[in-house]
Amino acid sequence: MSELIVVSLKTLISFPDEYHEKSISVHGFLSLKFEGHSLWSSEPDYDKRNPKNSVWIDISISEANLIFDGECVELEGVFNSKRKGHFGLYSGTIENITRIEKSSLDES
Repeated sequence: MSELIVVSLKTLISFPDEYHEKSISVHGFLSLKFEGHSLWSSEPDYDKRNPKNSVWIDISISEANLIFDGECVELEGVFNSKRKGHFGLYSGTIENITRIEKSSLDES
């Protein structure tokens, strides 16, 4: 496993190829909606619903992780800049997720 890189979501979206296939830790607002598993920089960004300002989250819905829907979280996984999520609308995908914890968005 590669070294974990802490990155802001805005940086990840701006420079996706730099983080392709790298293990990352990122903060964001998590949405686990039908056909809309995504991580956003903030709740207002989510409310605007521009998927280019978010990344797809490759995760199965279960009761255990539904508690994180609509929450600010810190998430760890592997970033794939080539996979663009549902209908190819997102700025990449975080897959092989190893950790999700409630957090705050103080990471800038």
